[in-house]
Amino acid sequence: MSVLKDVVLSVGFDADQISDQLAFKFTSPDGQEPVHPTGLFEGEIYFCEGEVFHLRVIASGRKATFSSFQIVDCCLITRPKVVSAGAERTTRYAPPSPFTQQIGACQALVLDFTSEAAERGDRRFVTQDWKHTLDVGNALGRWELSLVMTVRIFRGVDMQEDIRVFSFDPETEVGSGRGKDLA
Repeated sequence: MSVLKDVVLSVGFDADQISDQLAFKFTSPDGQEPVHPTGLFEGEIYFCEGEVFHLRVIASGRKATFSSFQIVDCCLITRPKVVSAGAERTTRYAPPSPFTQQIGACQALVLDFTSEAAERGDRRFVTQDWKHTLDVGNALGRWELSLVMTVRIFRGVDMQEDIRVFSFDPETEVGSGRGKDLA
């Protein structure tokens, strides 16, 4: 019996940021960040077959103007890339998703999160962990991975709440190994 390998995608935002971009960090079972640092696939996230994907959302803001947030919707989108093409070759794409539970390219995530809050100085941090997981299958290939999330940001007493949309879209790969460039 093989040991399950948990990988965690942490995404975050500041309640007062101007952009709609989520910051992200991806960590593997050994604590490393399996995001390719240089070369042909710089910035890509590497998955390995058999890994179990977890999602963590972290929001922060000044205590005076941020109390918490609620995820209204969250969608994981995988767009397959070409895996084979050329003269006298059939053009082939990766499957719709590297995850075994995702049949198509769009996976609406069940809104089932645990939540905890912490304060440091004048800032509040709220972390929500998705209670579910996705399994990385054995399909080799490359995908654009996007996460689009609508959140309701709760402010202080007598302050209007905000509804914002945040997203990110790095490329991902299953198959060639972490930290290796293809020549």
